[in-house]
Amino acid sequence: MHVQIPFQTIHSSPIDLVILNLLKVSYMILARVSPVTHSVGNCVKRVVVIVTSVLFFRTPVSPINSLGLHLFLLLLLTKSIILFCSPLMNLKH
Repeated sequence: MHVQIPFQTIHSSPIDLVILNLLKVSYMILARVSPVTHSVGNCVKRVVVIVTSVLFFRTPVSPINSLGLHLFLLLLLTKSIILFCSPLMNLKH
């Protein structure tokens, strides 16, 4: 048995509208920043989603997954510090 579903009912849910809005924002941000910055932002977004799901849904996390998240955050912090301090070092010379 094949049920015909109208196209408008599929794409009129609030979740679809939120996803579409997030995609528009993502493309607007990509037009204003470098691709590397956009990629780092997407990685940070993934970490936020994972940490939120672990805290909210009490998802079990293996030690290796926890190590990976902590390593990523440490490397991101290191990169941010280096990028922030590099213009300051150029001013001193």
